[in-house]
Amino acid sequence: MKIKVKITLAGNMKYYNCPKDTIKEIELEDYVKCVVASEMGNAPLEACKAQAVASRTFAVSRGVLEGIVISDAASKAQAFIASRNNYSVCNRAAEETAGEVLTYGGRYATTYFSHSNGGRTYSCEEVWN
Repeated sequence: MKIKVKITLAGNMKYYNCPKDTIKEIELEDYVKCVVASEMGNAPLEACKAQAVASRTFAVSRGVLEGIVISDAASKAQAFIASRNNYSVCNRAAEETAGEVLTYGGRYATTYFSHSNGGRTYSCEEVWN
């Protein structure tokens, strides 16, 4: 299943050889692999699996399977750096969890996560009300 990603980051523009704001169609699982690598690098496999499921759920809950475009910018969605497509642990994690998403009450779960928390963990209520 292909999803649409809006390319805004210089590294992604260079990787795809395209101008800013180009919409690229990318396989969902390839997108997940790059998000996990961009968010975590080659962390332990089980951590990468958890991130893969959370990342996939985050994207799917925003309508990517219905054609909604998701940004490559972490400030708007989640980190997506296309050149990070060769991280073996991240690739394995995405492959071993392919298609898995989190649900709650029959709907996609809200799966916020943060690469860095500034030295303190905040509750969802503090950050997103």
